[in-house]
Amino acid sequence: QAIESKGNQWAYNKSDGGSRGLYQIHPIGLADYNQFHTVKYTTKDLYQPEVNTKIAKWFFDVRLPDLLRKYKYEVTVENLIISYNAGITYVVYKKQIPKGTKEYLEKYRALEKKLYGPH
Repeated sequence: QAIESKGNQWAYNKSDGGSRGLYQIHPIGLADYNQFHTVKYTTKDLYQPEVNTKIAKWFFDVRLPDLLRKYKYEVTVENLIISYNAGITYVVYKKQIPKGTKEYLEKYRALEKKLYGPH
C-alpha cells in the first residue's frame, strides 16, 4: 500500500479507469473477486481498508500465482507486480511493460532495500 496509495484509503486513480483504496483495486479486479467469492462488493466498498486489503491479499496470494502457474510462468515478486499493476498479459505475452509499471518496480526495489538492506 505504500507504493499503491501512500497509505491513503481514499485514493482514486481516474487515469486507469478507477482504481480505488489502499491497494488501488481496479473495478475489473473487483468483479473477478466478486465472481470467485460469490459476493457483491461495490466500488464504494473498496474504500474500506479491510475489504481492499482482503482483495489485494487474495490477488497476490491466490489468484495471480494460480494464473502464472496456469500459463507456466514462475511465481516471482516481479511477475506478481507486473501482473497486478499492468496485467498478466504483460508477463504471458512478454509485452514491454508500461513506464508506470517500471517505476512501480523501482519503487518496490527501493522500499525492499530500505527495509531489508542490499541482497
